[in-house]
Amino acid sequence: MTDANVVRRKALEFLINPNLYGYCLGAQGEPLEQLADKIRYYYNMSIYEYAMKYHYNMDTIMFDCSGLVNYCVGLSRNYTSADYGLPAWGLSTDLKAGRAGSVLWKKGHVGIDVGGGLVVEIKNEGSRPSISRICDRDFTHTVELPCVDYSNVNNR
Repeated sequence: MTDANVVRRKALEFLINPNLYGYCLGAQGEPLEQLADKIRYYYNMSIYEYAMKYHYNMDTIMFDCSGLVNYCVGLSRNYTSADYGLPAWGLSTDLKAGRAGSVLWKKGHVGIDVGGGLVVEIKNEGSRPSISRICDRDFTHTVELPCVDYSNVNNR
């Protein structure tokens, strides 16, 4: 079981040097140079065209939103934002009840609640990991995962 404070710390570490990371649909932490097939499939362009368009280097480590969450939580399976929206995960519509280390969800997107009313996320093509106020985003649910221990974190 992963401690919620570890999840939170891993999410915040993405902000130390966000330029090391970029967004690619389906990416789970691979360097851009390894994603030629995915980029061709999802974006109908070469990795070079993708890199030029979004100002990424070939060694930029790529994630999509759920890939970033999977990494922070320590999940090896490629869970998607749709998976996190399943009721089996412990979905709640009360965003204020969520604790640091929980997953914030809306249809098609997820992020990590890092406490203090803030979320770390990677939003879409061309973006880098960023931090936002939860109230400025349109998340609809908070998810406390059964594989994360939330006993050592306080509510916001």
